[in-house]
Amino acid sequence: MIHSLEGDFFTNLTNYMELTREFLKKRYAFIASQKCSSNPMAYCQGGIYNGHKDPSEEVGDIVLSFTASFGITALNELNILHEGKPLHESDHVFVNEVLDFM
Repeated sequence: MIHSLEGDFFTNLTNYMELTREFLKKRYAFIASQKCSSNPMAYCQGGIYNGHKDPSEEVGDIVLSFTASFGITALNELNILHEGKPLHESDHVFVNEVLDFM
């Protein structure tokens, strides 16, 4: 298990994941409050699932079909820091531990 100078790795990971979740919740709430005319291809012309609304309507519950991720690039960079090699060269023990934790 990695230990940073400022605490346990998994404690820090939990804190940063929660920070990211809170940011995404605020971001989704902001998007939901925008008019569909802010991105007509997505919200009025079906570019996003359920995106067939009037341009004057708010995006609203369309955001429920959105997905968010923490990213494979970040996991690769973490593995480089931990093992000194990218994911494609890794034994995946550490990254699987991180993924199971997440």
